[in-house]
Amino acid sequence: MACGNRRRAESTILALDYLIIRGGFSYHERRRVSLVNPAPMENRTAHILVFDGFADWEPASALAELRRTFGFSVQTVGVTKNVVTSMGGIRVLPDLDISEVQPNVTSILILPGGDVWMREEIREVTRLIKDLIELDRPVAAICAATLSLAHAGLLDDRRHTSNGYAFIPKYIAKYRGQRLYQRVRAVADRNVITANGLAPFAFAAEIFRKLVPDRENDIATYEALYSRGLLDDSQNSKHETKKRLVSVDIKPDYLYSPQEVASVLSVSYDTATRIMGGMARVANLAKPRTKKRLLRIKGSDLRAYIQHKLEG
Repeated sequence: MACGNRRRAESTILALDYLIIRGGFSYHERRRVSLVNPAPMENRTAHILVFDGFADWEPASALAELRRTFGFSVQTVGVTKNVVTSMGGIRVLPDLDISEVQPNVTSILILPGGDVWMREEIREVTRLIKDLIELDRPVAAICAATLSLAHAGLLDDRRHTSNGYAFIPKYIAKYRGQRLYQRVRAVADRNVITANGLAPFAFAAEIFRKLVPDRENDIATYEALYSRGLLDDSQNSKHETKKRLVSVDIKPDYLYSPQEVASVLSVSYDTATRIMGGMARVANLAKPRTKKRLLRIKGSDLRAYIQHKLEG
């Protein structure tokens, strides 16, 4: 291998635009970031299913950041190679039809919402989902696309969310996962990522955490920015956040679940479990598959964490 090629394989340098928060102020900074020993680009490919009426805005932020920030390529996949038109009127010529997708070189399959999911099962998609999961590849579905995961049987034994507690059973009689349904914006569990249709940024954040877990600081910045939705008023936003946290009623002896911590702190479920992982906690380790769901922290520990954040 030529010296230049070897260097490129060992360290790819990307120029990235970041919006950085420091000292309560936001500003743009252009940085050069080194990705040491990145996977070959053919193994850093996100595939997105496109079809007539797909909700183009739901995966948009995830796809944009995967390409510009995390160095992934993106390929569109159709049931056929015919041109499709999104819900927003964007015409897309798929790069591949579904039979051409090679699961072993797919980093992730992203499934956007759309009315088609509520009409019928797309069996070709169900087969592809199952093939990917068998190869330990992640699948991410948002809004009505979560129905495709239920058709594949993946939501019967995984934590998940969707467009409300009653949404999936309304369309899929064989669904048996209601006990694992989470009333949160986005959830990741064993290579399956789900989100409700109003949470495209939480959806994107969970995709990033699955594909580039070593970039947690960047992911946390992304999540904080888009959950706040402000660029030029970060000082006031920080003040409002502190004001809200001060007023939260915390019961010192109550054992808070991850879902309750997520609600109190206004973060995703998985972010709540990571926060809890650094605190004193109670968990039934006899059931490792449900360990996260059984995590509990005392209200006094949660209050101490909030106080630390307020003083920071």
